[in-house]
Amino acid sequence: MLKNLFDKIKNFELRLIHGYSAIVTLVILVLVYFLYKCYFGATAGQRVSTMIPNLNPPSKMIVLIANSVMDSKKLFSTKKMDKNFVSVFTDEERMKVKQEATAFFKDHYGLSDSFLNTFMTELAVNPKANYTNMDSGKRIKDGGYVVMVIKGTKLYGKYGGTSGVASNKNVVLPFGYYMFNDTKVRYKGTCPMVTFDSYDASYTPISCKIEMNGLTGMAEGIYIKTKLKNGLDHVLIKNVLTFN
Repeated sequence: MLKNLFDKIKNFELRLIHGYSAIVTLVILVLVYFLYKCYFGATAGQRVSTMIPNLNPPSKMIVLIANSVMDSKKLFSTKKMDKNFVSVFTDEERMKVKQEATAFFKDHYGLSDSFLNTFMTELAVNPKANYTNMDSGKRIKDGGYVVMVIKGTKLYGKYGGTSGVASNKNVVLPFGYYMFNDTKVRYKGTCPMVTFDSYDASYTPISCKIEMNGLTGMAEGIYIKTKLKNGLDHVLIKNVLTFN
């Protein structure tokens, strides 16, 4: 009986690695790996908190979706690398947000402007991505500051503790605001954002703590980029904001 069961499991796994089923398997592996990194890349106190489920339903939920065909290299514009960069903030707002971001990166990841193998820059999501609040049907603005980890390094602060947690190169640490309907939602990346590549697509999980008008919660979702035959990319961001 057990042999038959193992044979069935083996045959099932073989079917999974063929055709479009492989994509489903990849997405599952991406999410499992991301949760693994968040768990083992956290301090003991953070690990305990992740083991206690929140059984209370959210007091508010907002769904944000971007769905567009474009050059994905132009999806995220940074002031450091784009000479035509357009900020989503006024000059006064930009200075305030930069101060908030600098304080967060230092407290949560133990980073400063002079930290080796990283750099901080302002970032904005291109309006052509059609990033939309699905409740109202209106476009949103998404901008802030990110730290780019250009070489493998250790992250400290609340995330890595005094001994630090190793980080891979080419990961992103985000801090910013979603803005819509005269509302601002501040987000803070709880873990480094890691991109996983497949043959014709890439997957980047989203996990940020959020704050809005005294409410706190999480923004969780995924950014999927798929290469098209015409040289452009199908850009899809699914982001669910839930508040306690």
